Amino acid sequence: MRCNEGGSSIELMICISIFLLMVSVSSASLPAAGWLRTDYEAGRIQSELRLCRELSKGQYFNADPRFRDKQMAPEMKLYVDGDGLRLCQGIRVIRRYKVPERMVMRSSRSIIQFGWDGATQGTTAAISLQDGRTVRYIIVDSAGRIRVSDAPPEGGMKN
Repeated sequence: MRCNEGGSSIELMICISIFLLMVSVSSASLPAAGWLRTDYEAGRIQSELRLCRELSKGQYFNADPRFRDKQMAPEMKLYVDGDGLRLCQGIRVIRRYKVPERMVMRSSRSIIQFGWDGATQGTTAAISLQDGRTVRYIIVDSAGRIRVSDAPPEGGMKN
């Protein structure tokens, strides 16, 4: 009786192919990582809204030379459309945020403007961000609070 020290290369290739087949079948059943991308983009939109709110309150005017004129603080407006966000001071675009491909953004208001006290001028605004089946809502209430939620705002989304 002879002792075999190892397997042949054909046996090794068969084992690797079975392992790769098992990995491909198990990874196909995992949920897509769309929720992770949607959470990241919702956080970016939330930070843009917070920047607009703080600029309207006059918080960053001394730090950035573009915002030295405090008289223009109430003119800070955030325009929301399907392509993304535009932070404008008067008619000049200061910052632009573009929505990634295959992601859909809708808003209940096309213009979000904060007052000098940080409160929004108007009613509650809601922005929905959808990537596949994953939806996140960025909600700005009339007091100027900004939050990200999985649930739609009370009253639903109105276009």
